[in-house]
Amino acid sequence: MRKLLIALVGITALWLSSPTLALEGEELLYAELLTKNNSVHIKAAAQSIYNKKIKNEELTDLVAEVLLQSLAGRLALTEDAQAWLAKALGASNNLRYKNILVAIDNSDASSKVRKYASKAEDKLINASNEPYTKGSLDIEELSREILKNKSTYVTVATKDNFRKVSKGDTINDVIAEIGLPDDVNIIYATRKQRWIGRISYSMIKIEYENLGVLSFEYFNEPVDNWTVVNIGILTEFSSELDHHPMLNSSSKEVTSYIRSLMNQNTATKLDFDIAAERLYRDVKDERYTDTLSWACKLLVTSGNSRYIAVLKNTIKKSPTRKLRRYAEGALDKLGEGNDKQYSPGDVYSQSNEKVED
Repeated sequence: MRKLLIALVGITALWLSSPTLALEGEELLYAELLTKNNSVHIKAAAQSIYNKKIKNEELTDLVAEVLLQSLAGRLALTEDAQAWLAKALGASNNLRYKNILVAIDNSDASSKVRKYASKAEDKLINASNEPYTKGSLDIEELSREILKNKSTYVTVATKDNFRKVSKGDTINDVIAEIGLPDDVNIIYATRKQRWIGRISYSMIKIEYENLGVLSFEYFNEPVDNWTVVNIGILTEFSSELDHHPMLNSSSKEVTSYIRSLMNQNTATKLDFDIAAERLYRDVKDERYTDTLSWACKLLVTSGNSRYIAVLKNTIKKSPTRKLRRYAEGALDKLGEGNDKQYSPGDVYSQSNEKVED
């Protein structure tokens, strides 16, 4: 298993006006989420930066640039995500962002975003050498740089130390033990709350290829951090995908497997891709309407715009109103994004590539 070696100099150079600090650990994960051009991911990153009062200018400069690009219409973010970005700037206490928040307060942004920008402005009390200016960061270039750096690896994560991860470990505990993950995403979960009913909330899910997935929930007490709540250990990948539970011909068996993945928040990229494959393959087969409806719900928990195309195809081609309705709901929740789309047959070609390796 090969893991990420952070190319500190390469990333630091992208922050043209930042100090010589370097992003590492969970801060690098938040930077990756901020570059995903997805409201769900960006909101969760901004909430984390706000809750943990992160003041690293390399990261808060990225927050500022994402907010500015969104308000200029170049990123399609919800006003909720924009408001959290403004709050994250306020939590930095850095006067470097005063000009941005003042301009937002006096702009035609939504009343919600203006309100939080005004509140954030009041929290800026620490002196800064110079204000941040729009365009000092290139978000797309930064995203490419993060992906490029993932081609430089050192051996960190192994089966043995992955199994040492325990529920309750913080996100930085995990990174210190087994290194940075291959992929990071925001997933959805629900729980019953007394007097209120079922509530929805976001979780971070990180994946270590061929080892497993870890789901994190944010707790204010006693650690005020993201902590592990679910651990999914993978078996060795097999080229014989016909043995994968989600490719079972029994609708009942596949539905049961999907529900167990959602209850435990342990779905992997392979699970999501096979769900997408089933949606493409069986979209017109009414025997699988219930199962494919659950597949749509599962894709929502990926938080990944990779599955937008398959959901649109489902809406267009499904003969059943129920499946179309679930696909529409999933599409609304995933929103927009710039991830490479899953195409029919991708899961089989990926399987062959892994076998050849």
